[in-house]
Amino acid sequence: MSQSDMFDLDKRWPDLFDRLDPAQRRSVIQTLASSWLEGDRPDREDVKDLLIYPVVLLARKSTQGALLKRHVALRLRIKQRNYRDSF
Repeated sequence: MSQSDMFDLDKRWPDLFDRLDPAQRRSVIQTLASSWLEGDRPDREDVKDLLIYPVVLLARKSTQGALLKRHVALRLRIKQRNYRDSF
């Protein structure tokens, strides 16, 4: 099993998750895990991009779950569309 086959993004790039509290970390990891199960394999830059918005949003403690999920879903759809269009 290669590294890209394992869901360990928080262990691969712990510095990206440092600013999150345990609840925020769980929320982000659950969202990424859901996308992972659907076949997405984000790289470091994808995870970094996804965490920019949630860190600000989660710090405000406002409707974090729904907004975070929508944000992640949108970013992943854009990435998948760009990947398909590259062929």
